Amino acid sequence: MNCVSFTGKTNSLSGEIDSSANSVVSHIVEFLLQENGADVETLRKAMYCQVQRMRIRRQGISMILDLLRKEQLIPSAKYALLSGWLGLPLLRAAGLPQSANM
Repeated sequence: MNCVSFTGKTNSLSGEIDSSANSVVSHIVEFLLQENGADVETLRKAMYCQVQRMRIRRQGISMILDLLRKEQLIPSAKYALLSGWLGLPLLRAAGLPQSANM
């Protein structure tokens, strides 16, 4: 089985990222080289949906950061934004301890 690998100088953190990326690439190559093949159209649609999802999440994060940078927001409003972003109200509603997600 062919395996794709990344090479280059890395520090410890980027070495972990490269190792993870190398593993993902290896799994993708292994999937594509299966004997029964892969449905390319399904893969294309799945990748398109994931890219759209990433764009929406990035836009949401950008909006939250813009709100947090505003000087006219009082600290409690900023706290509520961060709590909502982290899902703390959902943990309280579910009756879970708040430290379970941290």
